[in-house]
Amino acid sequence: MTINSREQYHVGNFDEAIALARNVVERDPTYGPAWYVLAMALAAKQMNEEALQAFHKVTELRSSGQSLVLDSYEKIAGHHYRERQYDDAISNAKRGIEAFETVRTQHKSTAGPAEHIGQFYVIMGFSYYRQQHLDEAMEAFIRVTNGSVPGGYSDPDKAQAYYGKGLCNMQEKKFAAALSDLDVAVRKLGPDSGYTAIDALKKKGWCNFNLGNYTAALKDFDKGLKTLNGETAAHRTDLYRGMAYANLALDDKERAISCVNEASVGDSSYKSYGSASDLILIYYVSGDKENAWRTRGGIGYIGIHVEDNQGDSVKGAKIVTVMDASPAARAGLRIGDIVVKINNDANLGGTDFRSRINALTPGMSVTLQIYSQGVQRDVSLDVESVEPIMQADPLIARLLKDSILK
Repeated sequence: MTINSREQYHVGNFDEAIALARNVVERDPTYGPAWYVLAMALAAKQMNEEALQAFHKVTELRSSGQSLVLDSYEKIAGHHYRERQYDDAISNAKRGIEAFETVRTQHKSTAGPAEHIGQFYVIMGFSYYRQQHLDEAMEAFIRVTNGSVPGGYSDPDKAQAYYGKGLCNMQEKKFAAALSDLDVAVRKLGPDSGYTAIDALKKKGWCNFNLGNYTAALKDFDKGLKTLNGETAAHRTDLYRGMAYANLALDDKERAISCVNEASVGDSSYKSYGSASDLILIYYVSGDKENAWRTRGGIGYIGIHVEDNQGDSVKGAKIVTVMDASPAARAGLRIGDIVVKINNDANLGGTDFRSRINALTPGMSVTLQIYSQGVQRDVSLDVESVEPIMQADPLIARLLKDSILK
């Protein structure tokens, strides 16, 4: 019966496989292989919670055999990672590693069923990375890149681990080390590895950009674009943005602007919000302040980012970021405050707020009416120039410094 359910699973008859496997486990709840087939078929049907329970059952039963136990721990850890349940992903990856080490101890002459060990460390590494525990993430990735367990660390595992090391080093602005790791990842991944290969090329491009290797950065971004094969518009947008700034660094303003326009194709969100910000920086670095301020709508700055307030009856702009040492921070504005009026005129939302604040002249005062926790109050702020903030933007700070040194 279990053989039949396994065959049904392998030919894609998942409903039949589920029914047959359930018949077996109802008669013998201690038979691990049937629980495993049930789990795999449920997962194929996207019945993830039931699949998870079945995989857990496999890990509890001696009859499952170590290979099925290790594969089940890998499936459980992977599920929790995809669901962003990183603590659970880490704990189950660790259980898988413990199970593997137990087998190695019992079979001293062999490595045991080692094909899962690399994935356990990779899942741990990326889970720690998502939690910003970079030291723990690096330790897990290094176990794979430097590992010597026979049969345990495949090239795909090592490619993922080098990619993870690159991400960690980028977070810590160790761009040379990150570039070295990502270069290995790109070579091991190959062009058919989908998102990871494209993202590794993109990150490699930004490492080269931050190291001043602008021509190399341009090549990385271009290669990423040529690798695209039906991936989301966001990948295309990010790669064209990278090309825009690399071209800007190479003094090709027109090509930089063209790349921003290309980035907008098929990405309505970037076209509506992000493209203008990039064009402003490109004009500014190029010395075309007139077009920079025209595109931005002025030079005014008070140090908050806002979005349309939604979810209640209060109309206005909700504060989502307050910049350190800004006029807004000094005035005591907080995330979650809602701007309902600007100089006693109703604020109609995020776009209205940005256009009116940007148009203000540095040195003048502006009064905001703030709604917070059922209370309204007026707050006066002195408007500053956005130029110092723009000059510190990491996308252009090095370019501005390079232009001064020329």
